[in-house]
Amino acid sequence: MARPRKTTEELKLKGTYRKDRHEERETAEKQIAELSSFTDNTIIQPPKTLTDNYVIDYFKTHTSLLIKLHILHPVDLPELELLYETLQQSREVQKQLKKTDIVKDFDLYEKLTKLSIKLSHRFSQLASKYYISPSARTHLQLDNLELENKKIENKSIVQMLINKK
Repeated sequence: MARPRKTTEELKLKGTYRKDRHEERETAEKQIAELSSFTDNTIIQPPKTLTDNYVIDYFKTHTSLLIKLHILHPVDLPELELLYETLQQSREVQKQLKKTDIVKDFDLYEKLTKLSIKLSHRFSQLASKYYISPSARTHLQLDNLELENKKIENKSIVQMLINKK
């Protein structure tokens, strides 16, 4: 299996970019990036399946944040919708649990508790992909720091000479 091609950005960082070889690849990458991502001012409307106002507001806030960070892509929307549907179901189950009397209807309470645990677990798994959990946010910060360090460390000799002038 052949090794994957380096992006033009990686080539520029390492100082091995050649305009005569990589110019077409750069334009193709830009066009693909434009088609497969959202612009900064894109507003995604919440799905019609979401009815809870808290979940709808959270969806709007979260998607706008992910778009500003250039993390959210159109391909992610179905999974993101599933994430917020799970949150909505979990909130509904929690409301039912509050209404249920443990002594009078223990079986229902037990079923709702198990369902709540399953929904919470599913939400946590999906949420970590979209930087909702604290550990995922830490990874995001570390990834950004790593990119900044690579940009600083991997300047080519030519770039360093140009910057000195």
